[in-house]
Amino acid sequence: MIVGLAVLLLANFSSANGINRNGSGARSMAMGGASVADRDDYFASMALNPSLLSYVDGVDLSIGVVGALAEGTFDNGSDRLGYLDDRGGAFPEVVLRSSLGSNLGLGFSLVPEEIRIADWVYEDLPGGIDGDTSYGSRTHRSEILGVRAAVGLGWQVTDTLSIGVSGGAVYNQNRLKAPYIFQSHPALAGFKTLLDLETDGVGLNGDIGLTWEVTKSLTVGLSYRTPTRISTEGTARGDIGEQLASLGLDQVPSTFAYRAEVENEFPQSATGGISWQVTEKTRVAFQVDWIGWERAFDNLTVNLSDGTNESINGLLGSDEIVDSVPLDWDDQFVYRAGIEHRLSEEWALRLGYSYGKAPMPTSTTTPMTAAISEHTVGVGVGYARGPYRVDLSYQWDLPATQQLSDSRILSGEYKNSKVGLEAHWLALTVGYDF
Repeated sequence: MIVGLAVLLLANFSSANGINRNGSGARSMAMGGASVADRDDYFASMALNPSLLSYVDGVDLSIGVVGALAEGTFDNGSDRLGYLDDRGGAFPEVVLRSSLGSNLGLGFSLVPEEIRIADWVYEDLPGGIDGDTSYGSRTHRSEILGVRAAVGLGWQVTDTLSIGVSGGAVYNQNRLKAPYIFQSHPALAGFKTLLDLETDGVGLNGDIGLTWEVTKSLTVGLSYRTPTRISTEGTARGDIGEQLASLGLDQVPSTFAYRAEVENEFPQSATGGISWQVTEKTRVAFQVDWIGWERAFDNLTVNLSDGTNESINGLLGSDEIVDSVPLDWDDQFVYRAGIEHRLSEEWALRLGYSYGKAPMPTSTTTPMTAAISEHTVGVGVGYARGPYRVDLSYQWDLPATQQLSDSRILSGEYKNSKVGLEAHWLALTVGYDF
């Protein structure tokens, strides 16, 4: 289904803040992502608030690995309940930081922000322009890779105030192999075809941040990320044979190939939070994120050009196709809280929670776009001795279910269906202070 492009290009495993991760690095993940004011979170200084780089002392290196396992079901009224097949994945992340003096810090990072291979297996219900075209029970496959390489600088302006900036280049690679229904093209709206689409591209974004030590025990952190606009290019190949056969046109050549271009935007966001050292051994953190999904995820436009099927070109009077998919996501607030308790000089325990109302409407949701999880809990342990650091965390996106009643997707194949999701995350981060 064409709407699968939205999650293919813009999503990872579903989480309580739409499609974004709940923290980078094991420390932040255990705290529910509440790390904007955490001066000791090495990953947060490059993934969220670059002003934290001003607290770097010497040179340090942090390397992490994060694994995820998603579970999902989809009931569209067919005899077989749909499910997620290839549900898991793992990816590395790394941060290198260095002090440039008593009040300056520099950082470099390579962090996957979206990485996913998702195989939804379910019955392709009859639909298309005639309402009777189906590709049967099949795998709806989507793959995504999104990696951000960034450099940041933090400056301690006064004893209590620090500011910072960072710039990042995001490489995005995508693939969708599934039934596809044209949504808005005047001549093709409602047509169903098999599609195999691959695109990639690079976009730029930036962070600015501020850290204010109100007292020795209370720190405030603020940050803002700019929108990330990425134009991905590649190929789109497919076969419209089943749809033509349903219309009695099975003698018409059915395979096609196009040059594909998709204009994509990751949303801007703003974050504010506090870190409060309640006692000598216990620290709590609170954070609120605002994410501007409404502007970024309004519609998804797909441009196809240089079509190879002369019959389709003749029908359309052009070798180009432009189609737009409705998304209609809403802006979102995500609320986070975490607690860290030190058992000794070396050991610490952490707990965290985050909540964000799912930003997408049910009218445009499909299994491949169902970032419906709202509640996430985390737990973790940290160990530090001398120059060595080890952090381990587990996150659980609690089970979420969404009933899809009226659907704006043409052919009505997702009307009165139901999708359920949950995800499990495990992260390990090791570090060394030179």
